[in-house]
Amino acid sequence: MLEKYKDDEQIMMISGDNFLPEFKTEDSYFFSRYFPIWGWATWRRAWKKYDVAIESWELPENKERVKKMYMQRYMAKHMAKLFDDIREGRLNTWDVQWLYACLMSNGLCVLPAHNLISNIGTHGTHSEGSNQNLPTQDIYQDGDLRHPKSVEVAVAYDNAFYERNFAPRPFDLRRWIISVLIKYEFVKKIYRFLTRKKPELNKK
Repeated sequence: MLEKYKDDEQIMMISGDNFLPEFKTEDSYFFSRYFPIWGWATWRRAWKKYDVAIESWELPENKERVKKMYMQRYMAKHMAKLFDDIREGRLNTWDVQWLYACLMSNGLCVLPAHNLISNIGTHGTHSEGSNQNLPTQDIYQDGDLRHPKSVEVAVAYDNAFYERNFAPRPFDLRRWIISVLIKYEFVKKIYRFLTRKKPELNKK
């Protein structure tokens, strides 16, 4: 994929993730406007567009672009909040800025038809979730790669992924408490301390 799309400015990223194993496609991969980072690659030409401060988010026209990108109102609000949190210093991360760079460049991500990456982490504040420990498959299990005939967004995949992960749900007190607590670094440190693996004592 790095070689095939190295000169295609629209392709910003390649990922090994497919969080919807039930999604079916006749090709070996497809294109998405979601950019998962568990096992990924890009090019210098794309990374040059990365801005950790996303300063251009202050421009009204970029806020309007995000609104128009998503048919789902909840997705437009979700993305806008992420970018607001970065600009206001409420979120300490790097991948949201990469997502922003890709979206502002009308970029696409190559996603495999079969999931290739499994997050095997079992401890930590981000160890829970439906995307952890997904089974993986050989991308060549059906023979040589089958390339899409055209570069188009797999809208059905994106919509299904958004619905499963970001659509509003009935209020869940436990989920809300966890989402609030994990924002505080001291809570993370306490959690790591309590769940740390204790060394085994040598028995004589």
